[in-house]
Amino acid sequence: MALQTEAQHSSAFMISEANGTLSRENITILAGSGAVRALTAGMVLGKVSASQKYVQFDQDAVDGSQNAAGILLTDVTAPDGTDAKGAAIVRSAEVNSAEIVWPSDITGPEQTAAEAQLDALWIRGR
Repeated sequence: MALQTEAQHSSAFMISEANGTLSRENITILAGSGAVRALTAGMVLGKVSASQKYVQFDQDAVDGSQNAAGILLTDVTAPDGTDAKGAAIVRSAEVNSAEIVWPSDITGPEQTAAEAQLDALWIRGR
Protein backbone atom coordinates (compact mmCIF):
# COMPACT_ATOMS: atom_id res chain seq x y z
CA MET A 1 0.00 0.00 0.00
CA ALA A 2 1.35 3.41 -0.98
CA LEU A 3 2.14 5.95 1.72
CA GLN A 4 -0.05 9.04 1.53
CA THR A 5 0.70 12.37 3.17
CA GLU A 6 -2.15 14.65 4.10
CA ALA A 7 -1.63 18.35 3.41
CA GLN A 8 -2.20 20.90 6.14
CA HIS A 9 -5.83 21.85 6.50
CA SER A 10 -7.09 25.42 6.57
CA SER A 11 -6.61 26.94 10.03
CA ALA A 12 -5.27 23.63 11.43
CA PHE A 13 -2.61 25.68 13.23
CA MET A 14 -5.21 27.53 15.35
CA ILE A 15 -5.50 26.79 19.07
CA SER A 16 -7.76 29.69 20.05
CA GLU A 17 -8.78 33.14 18.89
CA ALA A 18 -10.75 36.13 20.13
CA ASN A 19 -14.56 36.12 20.06
CA GLY A 20 -16.32 36.80 16.79
CA THR A 21 -13.96 37.82 14.02
CA LEU A 22 -11.67 40.07 16.09
CA SER A 23 -8.60 37.95 15.29
CA ARG A 24 -9.28 37.70 11.54
CA GLU A 25 -9.10 40.10 8.62
CA ASN A 26 -9.94 39.75 4.97
CA ILE A 27 -6.72 40.55 3.16
CA THR A 28 -5.34 41.04 -0.34
CA ILE A 29 -2.44 38.86 -1.50
CA LEU A 30 -0.17 40.76 -3.87
CA ALA A 31 -0.17 39.42 -7.41
CA GLY A 32 2.70 37.29 -8.53
CA SER A 33 5.25 39.06 -10.69
CA GLY A 34 6.26 36.83 -13.57
CA ALA A 35 4.91 33.75 -11.80
CA VAL A 36 1.99 32.46 -9.79
CA ARG A 37 2.21 33.31 -6.07
CA ALA A 38 0.93 30.27 -4.14
CA LEU A 39 0.65 30.65 -0.37
CA THR A 40 -0.35 27.89 2.04
CA ALA A 41 -2.44 27.86 5.20
CA GLY A 42 -0.31 28.52 8.27
CA MET A 43 2.23 30.60 6.35
CA VAL A 44 3.61 33.66 8.12
CA LEU A 45 2.81 36.83 6.18
CA GLY A 46 4.47 40.18 5.73
CA LYS A 47 2.80 43.34 4.45
CA VAL A 48 4.38 45.33 1.61
CA SER A 49 4.50 48.95 2.79
CA ALA A 50 3.86 50.58 -0.59
CA SER A 51 0.71 48.60 -1.42
CA GLN A 52 -0.47 47.41 2.04
CA LYS A 53 -0.93 43.97 0.43
CA TYR A 54 0.33 40.72 1.91
CA VAL A 55 3.01 38.30 0.71
CA GLN A 56 4.96 35.49 2.34
CA PHE A 57 7.09 36.85 5.18
CA ASP A 58 10.66 37.39 3.95
CA GLN A 59 13.22 38.12 6.62
CA ASP A 60 15.65 39.42 3.98
CA ALA A 61 13.26 41.88 2.29
CA VAL A 62 13.32 45.68 2.63
CA ASP A 63 9.79 46.44 1.39
CA GLY A 64 7.92 45.89 4.65
CA SER A 65 7.42 42.15 4.17
CA GLN A 66 10.42 41.56 6.45
CA ASN A 67 8.06 42.24 9.37
CA ALA A 68 5.74 39.42 10.43
CA ALA A 69 2.18 40.76 10.07
CA GLY A 70 -0.06 37.70 10.41
CA ILE A 71 -0.68 34.07 9.51
CA LEU A 72 -2.65 32.92 6.47
CA LEU A 73 -5.83 30.94 7.29
CA THR A 74 -6.35 29.12 3.97
CA ASP A 75 -4.40 28.35 0.82
CA VAL A 76 -4.41 31.27 -1.65
CA THR A 77 -3.10 31.47 -5.20
CA ALA A 78 -2.47 34.84 -6.81
CA PRO A 79 -1.98 34.42 -10.56
CA ASP A 80 0.65 36.40 -12.42
CA GLY A 81 -0.57 40.00 -12.49
CA THR A 82 -3.76 39.44 -10.46
CA ASP A 83 -4.19 40.08 -6.73
CA ALA A 84 -6.10 37.47 -4.72
CA LYS A 85 -8.35 37.65 -1.68
CA GLY A 86 -7.71 35.69 1.48
CA ALA A 87 -8.09 35.71 5.24
CA ALA A 88 -5.45 35.91 7.93
CA ILE A 89 -5.04 35.90 11.67
CA VAL A 90 -3.64 39.35 12.40
CA ARG A 91 -4.18 39.71 16.18
CA SER A 92 -5.24 38.05 19.44
CA ALA A 93 -4.78 34.32 18.85
CA GLU A 94 -2.91 31.27 20.06
CA VAL A 95 -1.33 29.06 17.40
CA ASN A 96 0.43 25.71 17.30
CA SER A 97 4.06 26.66 16.65
CA ALA A 98 4.75 23.29 15.02
CA GLU A 99 2.12 24.00 12.33
CA ILE A 100 3.40 27.45 11.28
CA VAL A 101 5.05 27.71 7.84
CA TRP A 102 8.28 29.72 7.81
CA PRO A 103 10.58 30.54 4.88
CA SER A 104 12.94 27.63 4.21
CA ASP A 105 16.03 29.81 4.61
CA ILE A 106 15.12 31.43 7.94
CA THR A 107 17.70 31.13 10.71
CA GLY A 108 16.95 30.52 14.38
CA PRO A 109 17.60 34.14 15.44
CA GLU A 110 15.54 35.48 12.50
CA GLN A 111 12.62 33.24 13.46
CA THR A 112 12.88 34.34 17.09
CA ALA A 113 12.72 37.99 15.96
CA ALA A 114 9.68 37.27 13.75
CA GLU A 115 7.96 35.40 16.57
CA ALA A 116 8.47 38.50 18.74
CA GLN A 117 6.79 40.59 16.01
CA LEU A 118 3.80 38.20 16.03
CA ASP A 119 3.77 38.29 19.82
CA ALA A 120 3.48 42.10 19.65
CA LEU A 121 0.25 41.49 17.68
CA TRP A 122 -0.89 39.10 20.44
CA ILE A 123 -0.37 36.09 18.19
CA ARG A 124 1.25 33.61 20.53
CA GLY A 125 2.89 30.35 19.57
CA ARG A 126 2.39 27.41 21.93
